[in-house]
Amino acid sequence: MKRLTLYLSLIFTALNFSPFGVNLCRADEGRTVTHSEINWSELAIKDVEAAYQLSVINHPGMHDVRNLGFAKQLEKAKQEGLKLAVKAHS
Repeated sequence: MKRLTLYLSLIFTALNFSPFGVNLCRADEGRTVTHSEINWSELAIKDVEAAYQLSVINHPGMHDVRNLGFAKQLEKAKQEGLKLAVKAHS
């Protein structure tokens, strides 16, 4: 259950605080990007990477001497997220 909770918190963080913002409106062209024009896999990979970086920087678990396995668990969650991200299509 810990693994699932960690993965879900990574996804939540990525969706809400990703520094790799997605602009779905092309102001220079005056039109909205269509669903088929979006590389969902690439966006998902960027979100997982961003969530990982934010967690490394901000999560207290990285410095918790009582939870020495946190960094390894976080890396494993990132790898699992990346495996799913490459399959994203919507």
